[in-house]
Amino acid sequence: MSGLQGTIPRARQGPGRGAIVASVGLHAAFVLLFIASGLRPQPELPEFQVYRVNIVSPPPQVLGDPEPPKAEAPKVVQERPVEAPPKPQPKAPPVQRPTAREEPKPKEE
Repeated sequence: MSGLQGTIPRARQGPGRGAIVASVGLHAAFVLLFIASGLRPQPELPEFQVYRVNIVSPPPQVLGDPEPPKAEAPKVVQERPVEAPPKPQPKAPPVQRPTAREEPKPKEE
């Protein structure tokens, strides 16, 4: 017997050689684009005009001491007394009514 007769050939596993080459090439292109974008000369910043400003507060108005704030009378809140809920009345046990039983009548002779 020659070992491989009647066997089914196995399919290739994994990506092909062309897919691997294309993937490596595409990744290399992205890396080169990234590096090239950093090497590009940056435009110069425009010249800004700078102004020197001296900020001074105005003199205070001469009106005397400020009035103290008026103390408001505290508001008195009367709370209503909390009424306790009424206690539940115990339920009376159910009254069983006597059943009407017919008494046998004595036989008259």
